Amino acid sequence: SAAMLSQVATAAGDNRLPADVRARILLGLARTELDKNRFDAAIEHAGEALRLGTGEARIDPAETAEARRIHAEALIGQGSAKDAEPLLRTALAEDRARFGERSRLVIDDLVALGYANKELSHFDEAIRLANEAAASATLLYGRHHSRVVNALELAASALGARGRYGEAETTLREAVELARSVFGPEHRETIVAQSNLLWTLERQGRYAEAEA
Repeated sequence: SAAMLSQVATAAGDNRLPADVRARILLGLARTELDKNRFDAAIEHAGEALRLGTGEARIDPAETAEARRIHAEALIGQGSAKDAEPLLRTALAEDRARFGERSRLVIDDLVALGYANKELSHFDEAIRLANEAAASATLLYGRHHSRVVNALELAASALGARGRYGEAETTLREAVELARSVFGPEHRETIVAQSNLLWTLERQGRYAEAEA
């Protein structure tokens, strides 16, 4: 609830707490706010976590990296993909150097950067980044994983925006199958994937299939 988030934010601002504890609270708060599309608040709290993480406190570098990505994703949510894109380019390069090519953080950077490029109508680059994320996530987790689903959804969205509806359909059919396996048939992510598949069929004029 909003009241609970406010209480957590108050706790995060308590200077009596160790900096690493405050950073962890701020990161969790920013993550929740991003999920709820409270972009201004997510930017504020992710930024505070980042400032703590770049100080002298001994904060987990992975938490600092996640705070940076959440900040950029909230910018995209605000419609500021142009500002987020260079931040994510830097994040991707630094996280690759620190955590290695096959890491959760790098995969999430790739997807976020892909969404920024899609919003900027750089569709071919978004497709490339999404495919790279899907391949890395498959190597790290196996094909049946939420990060693979997310990457496929991004690839299909950019393919559709590019007018490559047949490829988007193939990608979405796999995304729907994987989402059913990973999340279940009634889950929001599965329904979103199905809705996107319907849109792709409609764009190809295959209305009977879409209706069915």
